[in-house]
Amino acid sequence: MKVKFSQAAEVIGVTSRTLLNKVKNGKMSAEKLEGVYFVDVSELARTFDLSESQLNLLTGNKTKQKEISLESARTEIELKHALEKITSLENQLEKYEYREGKLLEIAGSTQKLLENTQENRRKFLGIF
Repeated sequence: MKVKFSQAAEVIGVTSRTLLNKVKNGKMSAEKLEGVYFVDVSELARTFDLSESQLNLLTGNKTKQKEISLESARTEIELKHALEKITSLENQLEKYEYREGKLLEIAGSTQKLLENTQENRRKFLGIF
């Protein structure tokens, strides 16, 4: 199946000039009919790393394109939920790290207090 350069360029994400340069450099074949360049989809697939959705757009496979769009929408929703979960977990982690810091401070203070208490007892009892 052959498509116009303009359509192929739009789907692939390059300019028509890029496609023409590929033809002139011998990297891709194309036909010129009445001043309009046409290229076979198989040539585009060989020359460029086309995704399945790009191939479907070029060949006009609307049913497959709708399936891909639906799957893409589902994936986006799953990604959004995953990102929300990550954010929630990061917030929980920050809270736990803060609490851990506070507990370590309390433990340190308690240890110093115990050491001071034992030292004061020794002094009181005359043990050095």
